[in-house]
Amino acid sequence: MNFLSAAATLFLLGADDEIRIVRDIEYATADGISLRLDAYLPIRHTRALLPSVVYVHGGGWRFGDKKTAARTVPGLARKGVAVFAVNYRLSTQAKYPAAVEDVRTAVRWVREHASTYLVDPERIGIWGTSAGGHLAMMTAFRDDPSIRLRAAASWAGPTDLTLPTTPWGRFLIRRFLGGGPDEIPEIYREAGPIHHVNRGAPPLLLVHGDQDRLVILRHSLQMLRRCREAGVPVELLVVRNAGHGFIPIGGPIEPSHSEVLEATYRFFLEKL
Repeated sequence: MNFLSAAATLFLLGADDEIRIVRDIEYATADGISLRLDAYLPIRHTRALLPSVVYVHGGGWRFGDKKTAARTVPGLARKGVAVFAVNYRLSTQAKYPAAVEDVRTAVRWVREHASTYLVDPERIGIWGTSAGGHLAMMTAFRDDPSIRLRAAASWAGPTDLTLPTTPWGRFLIRRFLGGGPDEIPEIYREAGPIHHVNRGAPPLLLVHGDQDRLVILRHSLQMLRRCREAGVPVELLVVRNAGHGFIPIGGPIEPSHSEVLEATYRFFLEKL
């Protein structure tokens, strides 16, 4: 089945000269909630199967939507990588590990539907921002043959949920996990990606602002060290003068947002 015949069965919304966007595809239902994704599909002129990336939005596990991917992922799709931006159950709908399970289900869905979207089921990566970075790492480090990711990227994703944060950060974590660290210490450990790093994990790109107070840089520094100890290929890009979300603090951020995007695109193009 070629792209045009596959797309003919779908409702296409949004396009430019290089990509087509297919919105609100249901990939699963959970607790009566329809879980949906948006597909950013390169318009190709070759028969080669495409690599793909599952994109996971941020929002403290409590807010956010796949629509925010429109600010970051079209550039990757224009470079020939299909991107599937997913929604998942928020903490107002279900507690941990629901969101992790949803993202894993989305990866399996991409693999199962690879032929429909002309993507290679063996060349799938994952990319998340903030809480989405946490979910991406929790998915990438899972020793599960049905996942088999080739690369993972986290922009300011929490790696250890016991590290210091702001009062707002503590509120978000409590709502996500269902209690405080003194009440459910085993859940806090289980929900930390740093505790799941294994030698078989895919290459990881970490991007973090040096002025981030919500998810402090220590998250990525500790993950960098842990991955190196486990023999997992890892890179860390520290963005100077950048708070959470790469908001400038004390001066222009360096590298710039566009340069951070290009570095992330380059990582996936090299690894997938």
